[in-house]
Amino acid sequence: SILVWPILGYKFIYYKYLEVTQMLISPIETSRWSVTVAEAHHPYLVEWISNLGWITLFAFIVGITLFVYEMLSKAEFKKRILLSGSVLVSFLLILFSRYSESATFLNGDTSIAKVALLLGCALLALPFIFSLFAHKHKELSWVQDLDNYALFFFAWCIVTIIASRSAIRLLIMAIPLFAIFLSYVSFYLIDLALKNKESVIKYGVPILIFLVVINPVAIFGYKS
Repeated sequence: SILVWPILGYKFIYYKYLEVTQMLISPIETSRWSVTVAEAHHPYLVEWISNLGWITLFAFIVGITLFVYEMLSKAEFKKRILLSGSVLVSFLLILFSRYSESATFLNGDTSIAKVALLLGCALLALPFIFSLFAHKHKELSWVQDLDNYALFFFAWCIVTIIASRSAIRLLIMAIPLFAIFLSYVSFYLIDLALKNKESVIKYGVPILIFLVVINPVAIFGYKS
């Protein structure tokens, strides 16, 4: 866009900005031809929580942060913290920018909610920005060693979450994603616990995770 600015003028940049912003806020058009009335409903985070639960949502946020941290295993410690931290903040901003319909600021329609969404999307671009300058700076050579499948999966996570908050019918796209990260966090914590020498942590953490994730009460029912 910057390169064509002298040719097409500032209006081209402005209209491109509006187009990208609209795509992020409402990726799916809400006309009668694109989605039905029921499908056009933009789900709020509280609806995600009521269907998936806090544990699943928390596992996703923690899991994708750990995933990025492990994906950057060849990077410096500070860069791993910076990038994984930016991913954590960005997904929090994207998800909580549309918290509930009754929220004063984070209802998805206010200026603050829209800024939070755009800021979250901008932070997610950091890993890709680093990759653009990797060939010019030796200290960024670790970017070239990143696993392509991991990068693709990370990009898929971004697209899935942004799309899922746009229409209720696309929420089903995120179900496999939440299941993957719930398992990932569970096994990550179990692996850390088994490496611990303390018996309480070594055996207590796996049992606790089993009780929280599997939830035998919910499976077999509770009778008073």
